[in-house]
Amino acid sequence: MAKWMGFFISEHSTVLQESSVDLEEMEQLPLSQKLFLLNQLFVQQLSGKFLVQEGSERRHYIGRIKDLYREHLVLKEKEGRVRVSMDRLLAFDLEEEE
Repeated sequence: MAKWMGFFISEHSTVLQESSVDLEEMEQLPLSQKLFLLNQLFVQQLSGKFLVQEGSERRHYIGRIKDLYREHLVLKEKEGRVRVSMDRLLAFDLEEEE
């Protein structure tokens, strides 16, 4: 079972890396597809880059998803935790760890 789970996780890591999309494509994704991709980051506790609309500005966050709901997610970054509403989440991607 552990071997199968390792394959499953590595396979979804590959999907995340290959699913890098630009902002315009990300805006066109249905919520269910965004949640599927976010869930991969959450389950594997991978670090991600998140672009969030905050008022008239856009802000980038880098961190791990600690809680994931249909309406919002909670990111853990160096400065603490950040709650991000799904309607303010513009784009996200896998953060390449060195």
